[in-house]
Amino acid sequence: MRRLAVGKWKAVRTRSLSIVVPVFNEEDNVAPLFWKIKEVLEEVAFEVIFVDDASTDSTLSLLVQLNSRFPKEARYISFARNFGHQTAIRAGLLCVRGDCAVTMDGDFQHPPELIPHMLRLWREGYEIVNARRKHPRDIGYFKKITSTLFYKMNNTLTEFKLEEGVADFRLMDRKIVEHVNGLSEDNLFLRGIVAWLGFRQCCVDYEQPGRMFGASKYTLKKMFGLALSGVTSFSVKPLRLALAFGCVFSALSFLYGFYAIAIYFKGQSLPGWASVLVSGLFIGGIQLICLGIMGEYVAKIHMQVKNRPLFVVKARSCERSDCVGGADGKTD
Repeated sequence: MRRLAVGKWKAVRTRSLSIVVPVFNEEDNVAPLFWKIKEVLEEVAFEVIFVDDASTDSTLSLLVQLNSRFPKEARYISFARNFGHQTAIRAGLLCVRGDCAVTMDGDFQHPPELIPHMLRLWREGYEIVNARRKHPRDIGYFKKITSTLFYKMNNTLTEFKLEEGVADFRLMDRKIVEHVNGLSEDNLFLRGIVAWLGFRQCCVDYEQPGRMFGASKYTLKKMFGLALSGVTSFSVKPLRLALAFGCVFSALSFLYGFYAIAIYFKGQSLPGWASVLVSGLFIGGIQLICLGIMGEYVAKIHMQVKNRPLFVVKARSCERSDCVGGADGKTD
């Protein structure tokens, strides 16, 4: 994947651009973000699709106001309940109408100023332009360590490699969007899907700014769930590791059994329970871990075969026919 540094950019003329922005309780950011996008794309025909993930503040009412003023440029979808960040992006992609689409967060940590540069690279023939963030100097030590571990774990356990710092800020050609929309699986790990698809990609480095307003909604629990979804969606290595652990410890158990029989007949066995207890708990723990890994895969199969909709829409600014997934997120 080619890596490019961001330099000076010029406004790029293109036919049309769709920007998908998932938001959750971002009442202070949605309007400033829209105006900033409008400023940097003054010579580009664009639409911004805000996907409200069941916010509890005034985010939705502000989106309604924006849409009433800019019906073609500011569109919105609002979920009936919180379905998660990745599902919100998927919902927005199902409704894009542009020749290419940008996905970005609504907290200003994905700078809109980068979009014209991404458009220029798309015009040069790149079908996917990934934005690769550089960690700011003031980032917390824990956040930096967990982020590094996430990418190392994914790259070790899956068949494809993720660039460290590449998240969900990217530009995709229309045909890439159609490929993503054509996938029927639940719990999409989008950055993994994009890497798995291939095509001609490049990577643009940028300095990640701090949030303009509010606090991050991405908790440690959500980050762990995303990492687990990424590994189990693209790799069966954990299952093979569980099989390997089972074989190794079964062999050790047999050896220990022969040893115990041998010392019994030699009259060297000592009364006691500590070694039996420790070995039993250890082997039992390994078995539970292996069962948990298998259970995670079984759970994904269970959710998939039920064929429930990816999301449920409470309100939207566009007609159902404008979106591939209609109101329920089914892509058929």
